[in-house]
Amino acid sequence: MRLNRVQIIGFVLLLVGGTWGVRGESRVVVSQSGQFTVVGQPMLAHQPVAEGRLLPSAFNLDPQFLAISAERVKTSIYSLLQMPPGHQGRIQINLLPGRRAGFPISLIQTHYTDGWKFQLNLPEEVDETKLTQALVQVVLMEIAQRNASRTPELPPWLVEGITENLMYSVGPSLIVRSPSQTGVGKVTSHGFGWKYRLEDSLSATRSLLGTNTPPSYTQLSFGTYNVNDPVRRETYQAACHLFVRGLLSLPEGSSGFVTFLQTLPMTLNWQTAFFRAYSRHFQRPLDVEKWWALKLFEFTSRDHRQTWTPLVSLTRLEVQLITHLEWHSSTNSLPSPRSLRLQELLRDRTLDVQKQALTAKLFELQALQVNLAPDVAEIAERYREIVSKFLEGRNRLQTQFDTRLSETVRFDNLVRPALRELDQLDATRRAYLTKLSPQTAR
Repeated sequence: MRLNRVQIIGFVLLLVGGTWGVRGESRVVVSQSGQFTVVGQPMLAHQPVAEGRLLPSAFNLDPQFLAISAERVKTSIYSLLQMPPGHQGRIQINLLPGRRAGFPISLIQTHYTDGWKFQLNLPEEVDETKLTQALVQVVLMEIAQRNASRTPELPPWLVEGITENLMYSVGPSLIVRSPSQTGVGKVTSHGFGWKYRLEDSLSATRSLLGTNTPPSYTQLSFGTYNVNDPVRRETYQAACHLFVRGLLSLPEGSSGFVTFLQTLPMTLNWQTAFFRAYSRHFQRPLDVEKWWALKLFEFTSRDHRQTWTPLVSLTRLEVQLITHLEWHSSTNSLPSPRSLRLQELLRDRTLDVQKQALTAKLFELQALQVNLAPDVAEIAERYREIVSKFLEGRNRLQTQFDTRLSETVRFDNLVRPALRELDQLDATRRAYLTKLSPQTAR
């Protein structure tokens, strides 16, 4: 779903049925970071949900809890894109009293001398998925329009893809409902279909794309894929999910994605910004089409290939985590073989050797995941994320100079948290292996 950039709402008296909760006087709530200001009437009356019942997809918004939800969406996007905290644009969210789910959501953007101000108008009752999409869009627009004087064009797959990735990676904790809506201690789960699953967070996406005809890159780009049918709509969302996830999984994918967003206002169309940001990987639309076709094939055929058992998967992953290099102690010396753990590679200050070895490791881990058991594939992906994040920081270290700190200190500040994360992940992997070993023995 994409919102209209500017939409004038005519306030029409709506005759609505059903029971509405009692609301108090309008109030203004400012979020923790100060970026979001929510204006609306709080929910006061308790609307209990019977014990064991699932929460409905549409619910009444409360300013206080909407401010928390907006911050969570923003934080989750920053984490997904590996961005540091901070903002420039201000976002005001207005709750329109008496408007029920299905009433149009609008986004108005105004450029002032000190930056952009965004006004998001939401009906008092809203579908949870549409709320998530609206918050995702306004956060992405704020990121894109920093230091820009014009409103960019967003590709059709962008908001859908980021929203789907958050739904899979964060889950139901993203959107917070007022206790008056949920009945504290009585509700067991959300009912609108959050896709978060521990055992395989991509199983639904794989099933949809494997049993239906997925959209091509051209159809993703121009919104020509027919989504009127519910199944095709879900297939399109699954494709957007995989497309964005694929871009983020490329070497330096997160930094490339942020560059793409911030280049959007500087170009006439989003395609130009895309190929500028991803020039290392794609030079023309045909390159993306080929990459997307291969991505779809590898992803959907995973269940039809040999999938190793968890124990075999852990063994293969352990082997892949070791890098074998030919080591020269001096310029004219004969090479000697060395086997290095990821931690040892990260400590190496020789940029060319380190970058070449770690970039190759990213591709090796990605290729390995095709055959890994789902739990182990998640661990392998986490290794990839740590290495990718370190590489991005390593490249910034070479291009951004800070005279306050020596290069040694800046390198140590970069490598220490990465080493700590790798050590923790190693411990998780070993603990899982220990858990599996007794089961194998029996």
